[in-house]
Amino acid sequence: MLSPFPLGRPARMAVMASGRGTNLEALLEAFSPQNPWGEVVLVLSDNPEAYALKRASRRGVEAVAIPWRGRKAFEREALDLLRARGVDLVLLAGFMRLLSPGFVEPWYGRLLNIHPSLLPDYPGLHVHRRVLEAGERETGSTVHFVDQGMDTGPIVLQGRVPVLPGDTPETLERRVLFLEHRLYPRAVRLVLSGMAFPPGEGLKALLWKAAQSPLVDRLYAAPGNAGMAPLAELVPWNGDVEALADWALGEGIDLTLVGPEAPLVEGIADAFQKRGLLIFGPTQKAAMIEGSKAFAKGLMERYGIPTARYRVFQDPILALEYLEEVGVPIVIKDSGLAAGKGVTVAFDLHTAKQAVSNLLSGPEGGEVVMEEYLEGEEATVLALTDGETILPLLPSQDHKRLLDGDQGPMTGGMGAVAPYPMDAAIFRRVEEEILKPLIQGLRAEGVVYRGVVYAGLMLTREGPKVLEFNARFGDPEAQALLPLLQSDLVELALRVAEGRLKGAELSWREGASACVVLAAPGYPENPRKGIPLHVPEPPEGVLVFHAGTRLEGGVLWSQGGRVLNVVGLGQDLKEALERAYAFIPRVGFPGAQYRKDIGLRALKRG
Repeated sequence: MLSPFPLGRPARMAVMASGRGTNLEALLEAFSPQNPWGEVVLVLSDNPEAYALKRASRRGVEAVAIPWRGRKAFEREALDLLRARGVDLVLLAGFMRLLSPGFVEPWYGRLLNIHPSLLPDYPGLHVHRRVLEAGERETGSTVHFVDQGMDTGPIVLQGRVPVLPGDTPETLERRVLFLEHRLYPRAVRLVLSGMAFPPGEGLKALLWKAAQSPLVDRLYAAPGNAGMAPLAELVPWNGDVEALADWALGEGIDLTLVGPEAPLVEGIADAFQKRGLLIFGPTQKAAMIEGSKAFAKGLMERYGIPTARYRVFQDPILALEYLEEVGVPIVIKDSGLAAGKGVTVAFDLHTAKQAVSNLLSGPEGGEVVMEEYLEGEEATVLALTDGETILPLLPSQDHKRLLDGDQGPMTGGMGAVAPYPMDAAIFRRVEEEILKPLIQGLRAEGVVYRGVVYAGLMLTREGPKVLEFNARFGDPEAQALLPLLQSDLVELALRVAEGRLKGAELSWREGASACVVLAAPGYPENPRKGIPLHVPEPPEGVLVFHAGTRLEGGVLWSQGGRVLNVVGLGQDLKEALERAYAFIPRVGFPGAQYRKDIGLRALKRG
């Protein structure tokens, strides 16, 4: 199911409440008449004595009591009224009745509720008493889509508050309620913007995760796309990092998160920092760990970071002579940015020579890194760092080749799983022998790395060795990792940008995640665009992140090479993979390419 939002006009909202209506008051205040997001046009209650009705009447909003004479009669009258008033979105705010499937199903994706706990913990009643009895140190509130269960629908947004010594259920309730008055309007704006919808309706994982943060009041996207408006206000941008930094300074932007590698290599972090602006992403010099493989290999050599033996060439004749000398197998890499596809693993001299010629025979020349071929299993470890503290994320595993069995051409990634079952001792070696020397080595050369560092690894008999460094979240690793991350990504990014990551901890959802990429016919060489797509509503435990798609004339079309990312979540990797692969046949995408063996290596290790 595609999100019905944004509508292209102010939305008409109804609130259903049974009691005092304090959350209703916050919604009425946030969405008054003439608000460009929309307005509350109707308040319904099953209780004629509900104070919520008086709150609505005082503001001139239609208030209707439908006395409870049984669920069937109430819902029939309520549905008729919602249709008659042209309501687009229904908000439950202290509505104390469980709605039937007949009510929920036609409104699914357009029906929200707020619950005073951090779901899935403490559903139901008497939440604050139960939180205190359990000795919790924090609690909060959850805005979620309503499904057919009690407090079980997909989460839109959560906020947290501490549980203080001496708290009673009443004091805790007041603290949570104060949070809810800010949280619910923010969640509604997320939904109206099209930025939040039942799982599977797709956004880039980084933006999806950032939009959930209670720290965010407004999002901008440069250059963005129409699907991000109006919450992520679109900023026209031609790639000029200085111009974007000037705009951010003028707008008073508090924090900028950088997704792709190209702006980092162009020096966007330097431009922002020069103006005193906070940015999550490394400086131009630091980003050269991805921008130049020759630079990265030299850095690893200087600081003893384990990696394959290598040589760097700009002259094609010298490169070809070296090939004759060392033979195959050999790995040939474009030293510059290549979107993850500038690598050839050659098992015969003809393939190796062709790769060198392709990279060095152009009119502008080029640079290649030629490496020894490493044997083992690939894995990825990402880490947040402020240049001092290093906070590794869960290990994951990408699948670079197009076809099953690691055959076919290299791609930007055809799928990923997390967590990858890496031995604890190996994980410690990655941190001690790779991540720490990298960050400390850069600092020794006057470069403070602040952002996320991606270490692509080969797990050899001698131990982990670096295949590549990236200066950003990996793709599709991010699609697998971020749904498992319970911590606030924006709060972490802020701590990184301000150099105060020390003491931060990561909280992870239990279980596993598996991302399977659906790519266009002809990918990676010549992906076919303009294919009509049908993405049905996914079941529980499945997310769909759109990548190369566009919405035009009410039809979803393919618009790139890697088009959709189907992510399965489960109690273990087996269940996560089963959920992802069970959903893929339901996606309407003629000619789609996808691997059938994502995660099989990890399953065998686990």
